Amino acid sequence: MRKYYKERLQALKALAKKIAPSLEVNEILEKMREELRVMIPQAMETCILLLDPEASKYTRPLQCALYDKPMNCVECKRNRPAVQKAIRDEKEVVVNVSHPIVRFDGKKVAIGPEAASPIFVNNDIVAVVNVVAPPGERFSRKDFYLLKDFSEMAGFFLLAAKQRWKETQEKIRITQMLSHLGRFVPRSVRKIAEENPDELDQEKELRDVSVVFLDLEG
Repeated sequence: MRKYYKERLQALKALAKKIAPSLEVNEILEKMREELRVMIPQAMETCILLLDPEASKYTRPLQCALYDKPMNCVECKRNRPAVQKAIRDEKEVVVNVSHPIVRFDGKKVAIGPEAASPIFVNNDIVAVVNVVAPPGERFSRKDFYLLKDFSEMAGFFLLAAKQRWKETQEKIRITQMLSHLGRFVPRSVRKIAEENPDELDQEKELRDVSVVFLDLEG
């Protein structure tokens, strides 16, 4: 069975080249979505639905292009059959017949088959990639493999973004804690805490210490 290794490798190289200069996760996701449209040229729209409850803390929702006004991809696609099936089955799926997209003004946008692929981070589904094709089109086996590769790479970036957010939150917590103790903690200790936040522990400990008072007379 042909696995399209060459095409998949070329697609990943092109994607990595586009997103390498970017460090902001939303810019990365937008570039990934643009590249997915190039990978699957018959697609009407490609979306990354962020399902992680903490996603709003480290990224912003993408906007669906099938509407004439800004529309959160999650609100637009969360209940679509392909997305629900991908979440339920925990794998890539294709739904050949889908109901139209209904815009705010009541107009319907006819669509063809939909493909969806879950994005995993630490065995949890944090997002779903959704690709919508126009009526009369179909997804090839190559499209299916590309979608799977794309989902895996998106998972890496979402994991990295979430880890950076957690590290930032930890640094803020440490800074706030040290600001209260600044009068009692030497600068050398503060530097160690800032450079090695993972070594900090707020649990109480019982230790024997020696204290020398240098400001006493007599």
